[in-house]
Amino acid sequence: FNLCLAVVAAHGWRVSSSDGHHAQTLEAACAYANTGNRAFDDMDAVRDLRNGQYDGVAPDAADVDFAQASLKHLYPLLLGLLKPHL
Repeated sequence: FNLCLAVVAAHGWRVSSSDGHHAQTLEAACAYANTGNRAFDDMDAVRDLRNGQYDGVAPDAADVDFAQASLKHLYPLLLGLLKPHL
């Protein structure tokens, strides 16, 4: 989420704390990175897994593997968008 915030901010946008701001920020960052829908859908699923903790649902090993694989794909794309701003 923080990396997505940095990407969005680097493009001149400010994120509020309104309902849905995590999903909106993720979607905007994926759009800037031109990742297509799959990267957003995967990371949105990771976000849902994370939110399961509020319902007492802990992630299992497969969930963690999925989250790591999804982030491993998206991280370099988002970081690449920030390099010109560093």
